[in-house]
Amino acid sequence: MAEALPIVVGDPAATKAKPVMLVDTLGNPIGGSGATAQQVQGNVAAATTDSGNPVKVGGVYNLTIPTYTAGQRTDAQADANGRLAVHLGGASASATDAFSNTVVYPTIGASTAAVNGRLLAVALHKSNGATFDRDRKPNATSRIPSAAASTNATSAKASAGDLHCISGYNAAATVRYIKFYAKATAPTVGTDTPVITLALPPTSAFNINMNGHYIATGIGYGLTTGAADADTGALTAADIVGLTVTYA
Repeated sequence: MAEALPIVVGDPAATKAKPVMLVDTLGNPIGGSGATAQQVQGNVAAATTDSGNPVKVGGVYNLTIPTYTAGQRTDAQADANGRLAVHLGGASASATDAFSNTVVYPTIGASTAAVNGRLLAVALHKSNGATFDRDRKPNATSRIPSAAASTNATSAKASAGDLHCISGYNAAATVRYIKFYAKATAPTVGTDTPVITLALPPTSAFNINMNGHYIATGIGYGLTTGAADADTGALTAADIVGLTVTYA
C-alpha cells in the first residue's frame, strides 16, 4: 500500500503570507482533529466498548519529587518499582470537631521526601446530625461514690459530648432513675427537661452502654425516685453507690 505523503493545498508562492493546510494523498488533513486526523488518538470513542491494544501510560522515577509551578506540564511520578506515586493531603484537622458536611480535602503541597511505602492513618468521624465530630473513645468520668439525700444535680461536661457508659449499684429496694440533660451547667431537676431517662433496677448493679450517645450543649445529670420529667423526688442517702459516668 502506497504511503500517504503530505501535499500542500493552496498557492505555494503565498505560503509565507497565508496559512495553508497539509493533507495526505488520500485527502485527509494532517494534524487537526476528527476521526481521520493524523494524530495520536484513541482507537475507540468514549462510552464505547474497549478494543485493541491500549497505549501504555508510564511515569518517571525520581528519588526527590520535583516541584512545579502553576501551568507547567508534569510527569506522572513512580517509585523504584514502577508503582504510581500518589501524594495524599488534606485540610489540617488538628483533632477538631464540627466539620461541615461540605468539607473538601484537597491535595496540598508537594512532598520532597523519598517515595517509600507508608501507612495511612484515618481518623473516623460520626455525624451529630448537623456536622461531623471525631469518633472518640471515652476519656473522662464523672463520679458519685455515694449519692446524697437530694436529686444530686451534677454537671459532667460544660460542652457537647459523647455519653459512653453509666455504671454503679442501686442499693434501694425500689427503682431509681438517672436523667441526663443537654446543659452546660448542673440541671434544675424537675424544671429542665431531660434528654435521657434510665431506670436503675433495685438492689442491683447496673452497667449501661450508651455507645457514644451525642448530647449537645453539655452533659448534666440528676437522680430521682420518680420517672416523670417534672419529678423532684430526692434519693435517700446512699441509695446509689459507685456511680460512674464515662464520656468524651
